[in-house]
Amino acid sequence: MMNEKSTLDTASTKDIITFLDDIQIALGLSQQQMNTVILLLAKAEVAHLYFRIGNMDIKFGSYHSEDSDDKEITVETCTSQKNYANTISYKIPQIYIHSVKKKSSFVKST
Repeated sequence: MMNEKSTLDTASTKDIITFLDDIQIALGLSQQQMNTVILLLAKAEVAHLYFRIGNMDIKFGSYHSEDSDDKEITVETCTSQKNYANTISYKIPQIYIHSVKKKSSFVKST
């Protein structure tokens, strides 16, 4: 019997970054604004952001990982049509979160 991995386990970092770029475009955000969204999610104890644009729901969530002290941030889109809905969900890699923190001059490193 094969172990099936979820999308969260098998997606490459490149796929996730492309997905985040698509989210940024859908929300009409600049790269700096998108980074600010990620920083706010990383800073909060627990956070949820919901956006609805046309037939697409975009959801961000953040919480502490059970396995480490790192913050886990997820992003999900759900596109609805008349008879179906397509949902894509990713966990943002820690390397991406740390990169955003490093680029931001107004965030103190901890």
